[in-house]
Amino acid sequence: MRILGIFQLAILISGCGGSSARTASYEITTRKSEDSIQVSARGDTTIFIVISLSGIGAATIRVNDGNWPAKTIVSFRYPDGRAFVSLEQFIVRGHGQRDLSVRHDKFQPTPKSMDIELPMEIFEGSQPAIELSWIDAYR
Repeated sequence: MRILGIFQLAILISGCGGSSARTASYEITTRKSEDSIQVSARGDTTIFIVISLSGIGAATIRVNDGNWPAKTIVSFRYPDGRAFVSLEQFIVRGHGQRDLSVRHDKFQPTPKSMDIELPMEIFEGSQPAIELSWIDAYR
């Protein structure tokens, strides 16, 4: 396993009278050293950009400080910029939970990536970490 690092994000959270910023830090570990995950934030959404050489892999994302965002997207692509075409398998689980199925209407193919919005129930119960595994059918 390879630890990619701890990422700091400023996540804007809307409130009644305006907005305030909170910071979350993540520790990301990928099963394969050639895979990587970058973190990006847009408003109250955090995007984990998975770059996978073979189209098959797994990772653990741990929130070290702060809270999980209001909306989380996992975005899959290859290092050459191609998007994943069709995920044959995508499994997500919270710490100590069974595998959670993500509905296919949450899969959003784009020209550059295959984006998946994670269901919020995966973060219930103050989950410190989530585990992802994936297989792209057209690798």
